[in-house]
Amino acid sequence: MRETAPQPREHGRAGAGQFAGVPAHETGLYDGQFLGGLGLGGGGRCTGGLLGSGTYGWTMTDILIVSARTDRKEPEERVDLTSPPTYDDPARLADAYAAVPLLNCLLREVARPVPGTAERPTYRLPGTGRLLRVRGTRRPAEPELLTDGAWHRLGHPELVKLVAEELRRHTGLSNHELPAEMLDSREAVAALLAARARATPPDDPYLRSEQALVTGHTHHPAPKARGGGPAAAWLPYAPEAHARFPLTLLGLREDTVIDEGDTAALDRLGSAPPGYRLLPAHPWQLDLAARDLAPAFADGRLVRLGTTGFPVWPTAAIRTVYAPGRDLFLKFSLDVRITNDIRRLWRHDLLKLRTTDTAARTAFAGLDAAWQSDRGHRTADFAHEQLAVVVRDGLRDHLPPDTTPYLAAALVEGFDGNPWPPPPNRPPGGGRTCRR
Repeated sequence: MRETAPQPREHGRAGAGQFAGVPAHETGLYDGQFLGGLGLGGGGRCTGGLLGSGTYGWTMTDILIVSARTDRKEPEERVDLTSPPTYDDPARLADAYAAVPLLNCLLREVARPVPGTAERPTYRLPGTGRLLRVRGTRRPAEPELLTDGAWHRLGHPELVKLVAEELRRHTGLSNHELPAEMLDSREAVAALLAARARATPPDDPYLRSEQALVTGHTHHPAPKARGGGPAAAWLPYAPEAHARFPLTLLGLREDTVIDEGDTAALDRLGSAPPGYRLLPAHPWQLDLAARDLAPAFADGRLVRLGTTGFPVWPTAAIRTVYAPGRDLFLKFSLDVRITNDIRRLWRHDLLKLRTTDTAARTAFAGLDAAWQSDRGHRTADFAHEQLAVVVRDGLRDHLPPDTTPYLAAALVEGFDGNPWPPPPNRPPGGGRTCRR
């Protein structure tokens, strides 16, 4: 069964990245599909900030393929790789992680630098006229507000309140959802840090880099918000918690199947009974969509077939998972707001998937780069967006000899085993680009 007529795309509610009703650049179906190369170049896209403005740079899910070669002669571009915060107090550590992207947004989009304060950067907040100072540049920390002639350290709730008031004065509008998302993001960070302390990180350096982003988007006021739901509902599927889990296997009645492109990899995940096709599902999405899908389970359009006999690893994109043994990426819908959008595979994008992928492969053909194709997608005609799964190329066919892939954003944020920057006695290797 095949659909041809696109429907209007839905959008998530206004919130982080959409303050004052100004939408941030959308995170679309093809987020992170091009990988920035060594030398810190790469495909850029916008990431929403406080006022919905954007900054171009790496996408959150770019992969950098690092070569063992040492004969590269190109000049290097260095990046400030300030270490992540380290505190013994878990609450203070969560505050510090949550403050970094929020302060980056405030200082970039609203605050005005005070000249002559480079050692301890100080800013004037134009809405209130108050002075704010921080430590550091790329990872601003320890915010302090000048109050009654003395500097007062701001905890995270105070920082959120300050930002909300500054934005209200700056724009003349109020947004009650944005502060709630900022607080939710901080609580998510606290839950992730606690989970990481108990978990065992993967041995594979690529998987470790995919699961390293505790800060996440460095210029987003609520990068770790998970829709306000309880941590127990999403921690089992969180890459930052070093999660891995089996996929749920469903049988989808054949007369309800929508199948486009090469989806043969899905049929190899298990077996379906006569009259059904195999459809893998993200277990979190099945929980989120349980009420909507209940009638299909009741009348036999869907049947449960157990789980995969192997775990998958959630990548930094959260809804995209990787099965290393099969070298296969699968991308699912998640009916939850993460950063700027509800993370569904929207019908509008799915219907353009093959056209977009073909154009991108053609464009990349002459470049020293790789394009991991979206081979196809499968879903149900009664739950087109909710049950959609995209089949995406793995990495191995795109890796030159003696290379190791890493998530580009993780190289900058830092993680155990990070090869960048290289030690002084080891020049950086060559690089090529790839897309996920």
